[in-house]
Order: sequence, then C-alpha cells, then structure tokens
Amino acid sequence: MTRAACVLLCVASAAPGCQQKPAPSAPRAADSGTTPRVHDGARLVFSFFDHRAELRAVEQARDVPAGVRAEVMVTDPARPALAGDQIIVADLRTRGKGGLYRAWIEPKGAWLDRVMPKLSQLRPLASVEPKPAPKAKVKIKRKPKKKRVVVAAQPAPAEQAVPRVILFSTAWCPSCKTARQYLQSRRVQFLELDVEKDARAAQKYQEITTAYRLRPGVVPLLIINGRPLQGFSKPQVDAALAAPPPA
Repeated sequence: MTRAACVLLCVASAAPGCQQKPAPSAPRAADSGTTPRVHDGARLVFSFFDHRAELRAVEQARDVPAGVRAEVMVTDPARPALAGDQIIVADLRTRGKGGLYRAWIEPKGAWLDRVMPKLSQLRPLASVEPKPAPKAKVKIKRKPKKKRVVVAAQPAPAEQAVPRVILFSTAWCPSCKTARQYLQSRRVQFLELDVEKDARAAQKYQEITTAYRLRPGVVPLLIINGRPLQGFSKPQVDAALAAPPPA
C-alpha cells in the first residue's frame, strides 16, 4: 500500500475519502445502462443500518429486518464494484415479475445520508459511559491471641485505556487531515494509525475492510465505538459518537 505502487485520487461524496483509481479496462455494471437485477438466491450481500447505527450485512434478503427493507445496499462479491461512488439499492418489501425486487443505482453518499440514523434517533452517549473504578477493598485480619488488627489494602485493578476512536490514515490524504482536525475540535481522544508507515496498521486495515466488505484502499477509515466509517462525513461521525457501543 505504498504511494509508488498505485495512482491515487480523492473522491467527493457525503463521506469523501481518498481511494485508488480503478483500472479503465475493468468491466463496470453501471456502464451497461441496464437495470440491476436483484432476486433471492443470487449470492448477493445486503447491507443496512440497525437501530444502533451499526452497519450490518446479511447474505439472504429474508434476513433483512422489516423496518429497513425499503432501501438496502446490494453488492455482488463475484463482480467488480460500480464506477466511482455508485452503488445498487433495492426495495425488498415487494417483488415484481420474475421474482425481481425493484432496484436502482445511485451515489453511496446519498444513500448514507438517507438511511443512517440521525442524532435524534440515538441514545445520548452519557447514558452509556463506563462506571467509575471500584474503590480499594480493605481486609481486616485479627489474631486471636494478641488481638492485633492488621489492615491490608488491596488496590483496585488499573483500568485499561482502550481508545474509543481509531483513525486509519495516510500522510498525503486531505480527507484524513479534515477528519483529524474535526476530532480535535470536538476534543475527542483518538488513536491515529498510518497505514503506509505501520505494517501492523496496514494489516489491521486490510482485515477490517475485508470483514465489513468495504472498498479497499480508501482512507480515512474511522472506527468509532466499534463501528467502521469509511471516508469522512460530519453527520456520520456525530451519529456514531452519540450511539452506544455495539453489543
């Protein structure tokens, strides 16, 4: 993931980020002008936001909850991604002729702005703050003969400092700089990892993008309370900060 190995560009959307330029020879479903065909049993992946503002993905349309079936992002792992920031969105509430769901193509940023839960729909962060560390326990040992009292204080175990926000970035990415400055302006403590200078950070970045089926090579990647957000968008960051940690 070095700068010399590929040509990179910055894309502007609801959550702008920096990504690798796609090869011009790769086939793109959006260029054919055909209507997306979405139906059961096609080995597709259906992505949606649950009530905790957590992005979830299932492999069967029937597993998508009823409350979010109107606008679900659909991806096909066996096919290349659409050009630019385009995605396929499907309405899974009803099926038409041939068992097909109504589907269309639109920018991913527009879909995120509509379906991601807003701050007013989420519980305030203060309600899920961790409880203070317990006070030190005191044991009193008494010797039966001399009746001496020995007080032995047992200190409470030290709380591990686990960052609530992790920022995967690069030194050259302007969206990474914007994300960093916004977190600092909100006085949010975060851990920043450079995926070009830190091999372990690059490996962890690859594991996260693969597990959540995110676009490879796109930075910044924010992990907020255990939720991945690719690119940078103030409304999305605010909503994720206000949401309780996932179960």
